[in-house]
Amino acid sequence: MVGAILERAVKTHGLVRNPARQVAKLRERYDPHAYDFYSPEEIKALGTAAASEQDRAIYLAAAFTGLRMGELIALRWGDVDFDTEAPARLRLVLPRHLDRTQGRADADGASR
Repeated sequence: MVGAILERAVKTHGLVRNPARQVAKLRERYDPHAYDFYSPEEIKALGTAAASEQDRAIYLAAAFTGLRMGELIALRWGDVDFDTEAPARLRLVLPRHLDRTQGRADADGASR
């Protein structure tokens, strides 16, 4: 994707060359057996063991949505749709600003 963006910059914005062309492509393929994912039962147990309802909500939202730490922290109650038609389901409505994590720390504590 970055290569395509830079290629467009070459064609339309005067970038001299596409630096992504010099990067060797990753030859590793995704192997789901190389990872130990939590089962839904383990995630439920994590939620049950949480210190507070707020922690439980964060753990479950992180596990089932794939949101990053900054995105989770930026969520507000107004982002949750309780009027969904599916029973026992919630829908998160993520505003566009949640994809911006500059100035926030990642899960490992590194700043972006």
